[in-house]
Amino acid sequence: MGVVMEGGAFAFSADANQAESFSGLLLRSRGRTGLTQRELGERVGVHRRSIQDWESGLNHPTAERLKALIQVLMEAGGFSSARQADEAEAMWACVKRDAPRTRAPFDDVWFARLAGQVCPGAAHGQLPAS
Repeated sequence: MGVVMEGGAFAFSADANQAESFSGLLLRSRGRTGLTQRELGERVGVHRRSIQDWESGLNHPTAERLKALIQVLMEAGGFSSARQADEAEAMWACVKRDAPRTRAPFDDVWFARLAGQVCPGAAHGQLPAS
């Protein structure tokens, strides 16, 4: 899963040769939310330094922390509403690719439940009008 520019917006592609880094995806997503590193860390349940390390590429979150991060980013508007699943899955794929200890695959069932809680109707393909 990679990220490519498409008409000025970022689109996600399955082509691994065009893969963007986890840190790049996280920086973009956090930027969309307007949250500081400290605020994001508090919501995820980690220290600000962990967010700094993830954004600089020094470390990667565990699968448990990554799930918490994705949930917070969804709740705070860090993913584009029409591409939440693609963006979350791309973030997961980057961590899985770059962090040897993270072997768990992206959990589609977990994400569908999460999407239904954060944005009712999203689990059934219905997104609110923007």
